Amino acid sequence: MRINVFLLLASQLAKLAVSSPLENDDNILLEDFENPRRHWEEMNDPVMGGKSKGTFTIEYNVGVFEGNVVNVPFLHVPGFIHVRTIDSQPFPDISHCGAFRIKLQSLTDYEGLRFSFGDAHAPHGKRFAFGYKTNLSVPTNEWTEVVIPMSDFTDYWDDATGDAIVTCQEDSKYCPTEEALRNLKKMAIWGEGVAGQVHVEIQSIYATQCASENNRYVEQEDGSSLAQMWILSVFRGWTNQVSLPAHLLDYFFRN
Repeated sequence: MRINVFLLLASQLAKLAVSSPLENDDNILLEDFENPRRHWEEMNDPVMGGKSKGTFTIEYNVGVFEGNVVNVPFLHVPGFIHVRTIDSQPFPDISHCGAFRIKLQSLTDYEGLRFSFGDAHAPHGKRFAFGYKTNLSVPTNEWTEVVIPMSDFTDYWDDATGDAIVTCQEDSKYCPTEEALRNLKKMAIWGEGVAGQVHVEIQSIYATQCASENNRYVEQEDGSSLAQMWILSVFRGWTNQVSLPAHLLDYFFRN
C-alpha cells in the first residue's frame, strides 16, 4: 500500500515539476507567448481626442505589439499606445528578485518604449500615473534579452510624457515596494511620449536574479526545508481532491 501511494504521489510531482518555481531558482516565469498565461489587451490614447492607434496579436509564438504614436491634437504632444494584462489571476511573488528579463525585438527605431507593472500611485503623483514604470531600450531588428533592475522603476512619472519625474535612485520612496512585488497585479508595454511607428515582438517575460540563500531551502525548526514544505502543501491540496489521508504525506516526507 505504501509503495503504491508513494508512486501515485511521485507521478503527480513529475507532472507539476515542469512549472514548479523550484525548477529554476534564479528565474520566475511571468509570461511566455508560446504558451500564454495571461490575457492581454491593447488600448489607445483616449485623452483629448488622441489619434494614436495600435494593435496586439499573438503570431508564431510571439506577442506582436504595433501601431503609430502621433500628437494629441489639443495638446500638440505625442500620445501613447499600450498593451496590458487584464486578467485577475494573481502573479507569483517576486519580492526576492532583483530584475525583470524580457526577450523581445523591435522592428522599428522607436525610442518611446516603456515597461510598467502594478497600480501604485506616488504621493502627489500625476492624476493618471499609476504603476511603476521605466524606459525600455531595445535594439532594432535583433532579438535580445533586456534585463531591467527593480531600481530602474519609479511610480512618480509624468502622465503626459511617460518620463520619470523623480527616479528610484534619486528618492527611495518611489522605488517598488515589497508589497507591490508580491503581486504585480498587471504588466504593460508602452509606446509613449515619442511620435513614431511601433512594432515590437515579445517572446517572454521573467523575473530574474531571484536566487538567494535567504529564500531557498531554508531550514525550519523541525529540520525540514522550504522545498519539502512546498511539495507537502501541493500534495495536501491534491489529496483533498482524492480523499487521501494527509497524514500519509507526513509519513513519507518525515521518514
